[in-house]
Amino acid sequence: MSKKVPELRSTGRIRRKKFPFRSIPEDEEKFCRTAYELCSYNPTYMMYIAQITREKATSLFNDYRNGWSKMSPTDPRKMRVQSLNEEASNLYQELIRLNENDIHILCRCAFGMVKLPEPYRCLGLAVGALAKALKISPNNPIANHYSGLIYVRYLKDNEEGMKYLKIAASLNVYGAHADLMRLEYSIDRKNYDPIPELTELLNKYKDNVGETNAQIASWYFFNKLDLNKAWQYLKEVTIDPAPRAHKSLFLRMNNPCDLFEVMFDEVKLTLAQQKYENEKEREALMAMGVELRQLCPDAHPSHYEHLKAAILNKSAQLVERELKPSFVHRRKRKRVD
Repeated sequence: MSKKVPELRSTGRIRRKKFPFRSIPEDEEKFCRTAYELCSYNPTYMMYIAQITREKATSLFNDYRNGWSKMSPTDPRKMRVQSLNEEASNLYQELIRLNENDIHILCRCAFGMVKLPEPYRCLGLAVGALAKALKISPNNPIANHYSGLIYVRYLKDNEEGMKYLKIAASLNVYGAHADLMRLEYSIDRKNYDPIPELTELLNKYKDNVGETNAQIASWYFFNKLDLNKAWQYLKEVTIDPAPRAHKSLFLRMNNPCDLFEVMFDEVKLTLAQQKYENEKEREALMAMGVELRQLCPDAHPSHYEHLKAAILNKSAQLVERELKPSFVHRRKRKRVD
């Protein structure tokens, strides 16, 4: 009697969508590995294992990050992280070798591969996998989106990356629109205005209203310093999860923030420092604070922590670091043609 192979659904994708910065639950990892052991030849199962192994390595590295540089090469913790990265890299490489005509596998492997640290990141192999996918289907939205991201993030070729992101956006990939706006802003921080395109996305992508409203609110709050305008958009999505794990397209943020909590903190700060021009503005801030207090029950009703300033300062530091010589764009790279 043959073993019953469990059906893997989109458990990982659901987790990453709802809880994008949460580590992998043990039961999910055990479930995926059991499925893989029962049917190791199945590329879907192999992909899951590559994915969760890479995520596990990243999660452990983040746990050890502060003391990583002081660890000896034989430290069991460091060896464990390296072993997981090597396992994930080998799985991605095997998947690409065995599935040269599967666009989905090629794209997923390429994008997973580049997220690995050196020396496990096989950038050339990832670029080649996407080239194969695009040769099979030049207008594939995911292949174009991932190609654009890899050129921008890893090959540091904004021009080529923008070409692919524009194609993906024209094929109705919401994420490609977001990444394109992020790129356009990074190129011209002084003059770029994302509001026209964000407004268009608000009307076009009904399933992403929460994220789009959060990005508009974030733009006004962090970039234009307009608290009232920001609240106008944020209060439309108070039950949506997007503002609770927010990363602005127009700031460098390693970690997400709860946009409601950051805005509430700023309201308390503004009132405490009396940064309003008249009684009408003060009353509007008081009313805003009452609503935000209900949305942030764990926050202190009056104490503030300068959360907005901390996020802006950290973003500025990350941008400055990226502008150092090690981040200079390199054009002489193999293209995905």
